Amino acid sequence: MCVRIEDDGVGFDPENLDLAREVESAGQHNHIALTNVLRRLHLLYGDRADLQIRSKPGQGTTVLLTLPLDQTKGEKPCRTL
Repeated sequence: MCVRIEDDGVGFDPENLDLAREVESAGQHNHIALTNVLRRLHLLYGDRADLQIRSKPGQGTTVLLTLPLDQTKGEKPCRTL
């Protein structure tokens, strides 16, 4: 299953997202907890789950959350960002 969330808001600098990931992986928790969300997804679903975030200042943000389901006949796999 894919859940795509988009907005056309102010967005944010991708470097800030990278910094937040680095801070989270270093054990500091004073920034957004996206790494924690991805870690929990991987604990539950292994590498069959994913969280992708794309953002550009002034252009908005897109989040793609991929969760495994038993794929039924004719169901299309998720596309990445």
